[in-house]
Amino acid sequence: PRTLAEFLNQWLAEYATRKVAPKTLERYQDLARHVTRAIGSTLLTKVTTLQLQRVYNALLDSGKKDGTGLAVKTVRHVHGMVHVAFETALKWGLLKINPAHACDLPPVPQREARAMDQSETAQFMETCGDTWLRDVFVTALSTGARRGGNSGSRVVGRRSRNGNPYDPQEPRGNETGSANQGNEGPEDPPAQPPGIHG
Repeated sequence: PRTLAEFLNQWLAEYATRKVAPKTLERYQDLARHVTRAIGSTLLTKVTTLQLQRVYNALLDSGKKDGTGLAVKTVRHVHGMVHVAFETALKWGLLKINPAHACDLPPVPQREARAMDQSETAQFMETCGDTWLRDVFVTALSTGARRGGNSGSRVVGRRSRNGNPYDPQEPRGNETGSANQGNEGPEDPPAQPPGIHG
């Protein structure tokens, strides 16, 4: 019979060392210690979802050396490492089910985004200098655009096949056939559906 601590040590040596960077391996070793301190002597095949849930809850309540709780994100990292280790145990034929699969974890608290005030915005724009990004940020900041909401700005500096600046109104060739029909490159804008005029 193999204990959970023995299995995690073997998993770290046989699996994790070959899959992750040395710094990540060190982090996995630290995360594994949180679990092995609590239930490391339990036989691997006897580890239950309830035991793991209790370990995670205890880490949230008082997992630090000073008796305060670990951050939710850290406990989620512990769970992620344990889950992957148990998935490997399934592949190795050491377990029939993954007891970590059914554990409930608290969501990571979302921090509310803070908008820049006027002086921070001015400092940011000054840092942009005269680069082309300045125009993009001016548009984003003045319209309140969200991250990813400036996809229309992709066409800045775009060129058509003849080398002229991209013009979305420029006709793309006749409809009955042209040399480029069905051979559109990544620089071409998508064709507008019939009846839509920009």
